[in-house]
Amino acid sequence: MAGAPLQNRYTPVQLYLTVDVCGRQRPFYDIAAKMFVLGSLYGYYDTLRVKDESAHQAITAMKMSVTPRFTDDFRAHLQTLTSGPKLAELCRSMRKVGPPTYYPSYMVAHGLQSIEHRLQGEDDEDDALDHSHTPQEMWAHVLDAYLHCPP
Repeated sequence: MAGAPLQNRYTPVQLYLTVDVCGRQRPFYDIAAKMFVLGSLYGYYDTLRVKDESAHQAITAMKMSVTPRFTDDFRAHLQTLTSGPKLAELCRSMRKVGPPTYYPSYMVAHGLQSIEHRLQGEDDEDDALDHSHTPQEMWAHVLDAYLHCPP
């Protein structure tokens, strides 16, 4: 992920694992905080497109595994980045990255429907996602509802 860490091909799993390392090193606080925000936005986005609600807990489980290791300094940096005057800059950055381009297999596989399909020897990828909205419509909703970005 070196060189261009904010890309729409990275899943929340990849982003959170990188945050877990970079968030412990002060020179990397800014990019780690942006990666955490992007991972959280993508996690929320994925809960909107993955039909199986039992799969949605995957993002919560990932956050619970990484956030307890955040230092107080990193938490403060994250808070500064996501509020006040820095929020508009963060929103511009997240808009530029755009909606995810990956298939959310990390979440789909976590759900009970996927487990049932696998036990029956069926492929569930075709039926796992809700395609009723465009990626851009969903991304705009996520930025507004989760991050509270101004339009």
